[in-house]
Amino acid sequence: NSDSKIDSQINELKEIINEKEIKISHLTDKIKSFNQYSNDSISEIILESAENKSSIVVYEIQLKKLNEDIDTYKQNIIDLTNEINNNKLRINELENENNSILHQLIDSKLALANVSSMLDNEK
Repeated sequence: NSDSKIDSQINELKEIINEKEIKISHLTDKIKSFNQYSNDSISEIILESAENKSSIVVYEIQLKKLNEDIDTYKQNIIDLTNEINNNKLRINELENENNSILHQLIDSKLALANVSSMLDNEK
């Protein structure tokens, strides 16, 4: 009878141990699952961070290129302004030359008129 009681207690303890092992197994599975989820999340964050760093590098390169383009445009504006000023100077030179030729033409017409008048007077 006492053996049967001990056997009964042993069986109860085995059942309790079995239940505890099942709970431990479930908890272990949950921990593994959570760890996997955490690792996946960390991997995703690292990947996004790398993509962001890559994008930043691309944007920095684009910004540098845009700044170089702006510098080129500024230099082009300076060059064109200088060319315009040189053309204005050349136009002034040509106008002065033109005025000089007009004065010479007027002087020649006056001289011709004088010669013509002198010839008329000799007649």
